[in-house]
Amino acid sequence: MASFKAIWMFVVLFATATTLPVLKADRLAWWKDANFGMFIHWGLYAIPGRAEWVMHNERIPIPEYEKLRSQFNPTKYDPEEWVKLAKEAGMKYIVITSKHHDGLCIFDYDH
Repeated sequence: MASFKAIWMFVVLFATATTLPVLKADRLAWWKDANFGMFIHWGLYAIPGRAEWVMHNERIPIPEYEKLRSQFNPTKYDPEEWVKLAKEAGMKYIVITSKHHDGLCIFDYDH
């Protein structure tokens, strides 16, 4: 059984290694063609307004930083408007940070 697992892992790794350069080239070609897009990097760090690494850089203890969560209330959150503006500007993609390194998720998460 162990030899079957080893062979299967080899097959999977070989297939991945041989297809990744093609996929990477396709993605890179798409990226170059897209040329212009929007990155939305949004989290609790927006509340103090001192960049995304504020907790680390200012050595804010986790319990203190977690208090910002109760203040995070994006009442003007309107992703449809964001998409509309991006399209009007000629953007071809949007990337949103939906879960940031500080743990904030902008989607329902049970963990």
